[in-house]
Amino acid sequence: MFVLLLLGCEQPISNKPKIKSSPLPLIETYTVKSQSFPIKQTYSGSVVAQRWARIFTQEIGKINYLPFHEGDKVKKGQLLIQLDDYLLNAELTKAKSLYQQAQLKVKRLQKLVKKRLIAQQELDQADTELANAKADIQILTIRLGYTKIYAPFKALITQRLAETYDIVDSHTHVLTLIDPASFVVSTQVFDVVPIEKGAKVSVQIDALNHQSYQGKVERFYPAAAENPHLFTVEIKITTLPQKIQLGQFCRIHFQKTSLPLLTVPYTAIQRDVQGEFVFVVDTENHVARQPVQVGARLAKHIEIIKGLVAGQHIVIKGFFGLKIGQQVKVVDQVN
Repeated sequence: MFVLLLLGCEQPISNKPKIKSSPLPLIETYTVKSQSFPIKQTYSGSVVAQRWARIFTQEIGKINYLPFHEGDKVKKGQLLIQLDDYLLNAELTKAKSLYQQAQLKVKRLQKLVKKRLIAQQELDQADTELANAKADIQILTIRLGYTKIYAPFKALITQRLAETYDIVDSHTHVLTLIDPASFVVSTQVFDVVPIEKGAKVSVQIDALNHQSYQGKVERFYPAAAENPHLFTVEIKITTLPQKIQLGQFCRIHFQKTSLPLLTVPYTAIQRDVQGEFVFVVDTENHVARQPVQVGARLAKHIEIIKGLVAGQHIVIKGFFGLKIGQQVKVVDQVN
């Protein structure tokens, strides 16, 4: 009887398997924050001379002396061009003779005026003739000076546009000079690029084995070039290389630090038919879809223009099988 009671109290054994709860998805999160990034921008440019001169004649005549050709170096004050000056010298001799004659006439008339033998008007006219004769001498002396043209500075000849014994008119372009010590690198940048005078840059010259040289922004042209959105910038190389030449192709690397930007790792950005979004993790470790508007790519990060605020936590790893509203387990948090 006692045995039967014990058997009756035993519970029937169930054959149903026990249901185990699914483990929470493991994720890594990132804390959204504002930070600055080094930004490197590269532009192409070329070597130009800040100081140069086009040499024009100021007199008509035959070129008697023109020894320099393209590539020649000249010193400051060195004679570049000599025009024929025989005619002007003859005119100067004549002008001096007329001046002496005018002087004698004035002296003679001065005596006659004192004796009241002639009117003062005749002496006044003689004084005017004397002044004109003196002015003629000054003019011819200046014109004779124009027959000799000297180098305005230590320079390199880049153009020779006439030959010895050519007959040239006044205002004829004969030579072009540049000052190699004034070489700079010129480039054009978009108006949206914030570049300041004095900013340090790196210049790479392809013709010089792609060697890089340090420099800084020396001049920023205030007016746009032919393209209304491009502005000319000139860079002064700190130490000019010996083999630098006019027109060499250069690459200019501008490096600056951006203003603080709200950014997230690029891998956090997800995309679907509705657009770009991230998974945001709330305080109870539930994920939600958050649409975002992105901006510039900054190395491994990307700028967030709209959709997030600093301090929010977003998923950067563990996307596989992740569903909106699902509870997750954070195994690592990147600040």
